[in-house]
Amino acid sequence: MRPVFLPLVALLAIGCRWDGVRRLHTDDGRTRTYRIHFPPQYDGETPLPLVFMIHGGGGDGRGTQESHGMDVLADVQGFITVYPDGVGTKKLGKLFATWNGGFCCGEAVEEDVDDVAFFDQLLDRLEDRHAVDSARVYATGISNGGIMSAGLACALPERFAAVAPVGSPGMPSWCEPSQPVPVLLLHGTDDGCALYEGGEVCGGCWAAVVEEAFGADIEGDPNFPCESAADQWRFWGEVNGCADITETWQTTPDTTCLARQGCSDDKSAVLCTVDGGGHTWPGTVAPCNSNRDWCQTYTDIVGPVSQDTDANALIWSFFEGHSL
Repeated sequence: MRPVFLPLVALLAIGCRWDGVRRLHTDDGRTRTYRIHFPPQYDGETPLPLVFMIHGGGGDGRGTQESHGMDVLADVQGFITVYPDGVGTKKLGKLFATWNGGFCCGEAVEEDVDDVAFFDQLLDRLEDRHAVDSARVYATGISNGGIMSAGLACALPERFAAVAPVGSPGMPSWCEPSQPVPVLLLHGTDDGCALYEGGEVCGGCWAAVVEEAFGADIEGDPNFPCESAADQWRFWGEVNGCADITETWQTTPDTTCLARQGCSDDKSAVLCTVDGGGHTWPGTVAPCNSNRDWCQTYTDIVGPVSQDTDANALIWSFFEGHSL
């Protein structure tokens, strides 16, 4: 039997659907990594929307892909999901990575990593190699990833049709948007890390878990000031030229949304508050294995996961209503 050789174009098409880790050599000399998921509708020719899923501080793209469940919705709705990795070190085989949000967090701030340039370069690659609808590129993320998603609206408003920070402690210190960007903020009232009302002592959740559960001290002060969810909402309302008129609706029994009206070119600013929600992604499974002793400590510190609200569906509903 003669061996069968696939045409190069077929091999490339197969390669486009591989969901493993990929590498990008950035202009600052770093090797960055990311994962990508294509829905069944992807044929390599018809442009599809793209959603960046940005992990929180101490996380990685793989963990976000496995825990958040956005690929399930992507397969139904027909959009591409991308899971980039921040900068950090591996411990016990897991990457503990962060993003440079100016005031937070970790190695990314300490090394002054240009994460905006990374996303800019990564998006260039994705648009060059895959069928991406450049008018429908979005970003969402939790905590430090929420800061980064807001940062993309601040620095690259011409490339992102909308963003949705979840449990974000605020905007990057360098945030000066040059044009309006639709923003959906999703925040729990019982968030133990990015306090809903803001304050001088935010962050430090992992340090508190390590200290309480394992009796170990973390060097340095892991806490920092953060902005309230309402102040962040007001900021984007002003950036987007919205009027003071507010529309209120309840998406689920525990989630209420406020939308500023009269915004420039329909660039809306929305705040969805999850009553009793913690520093977690609503609608997902528990953030840790309940059989482990430290899990209850972790849950007590970060707050509960709302099972009443589906963050993925709420965010995508917002995204699909906006394009460049």
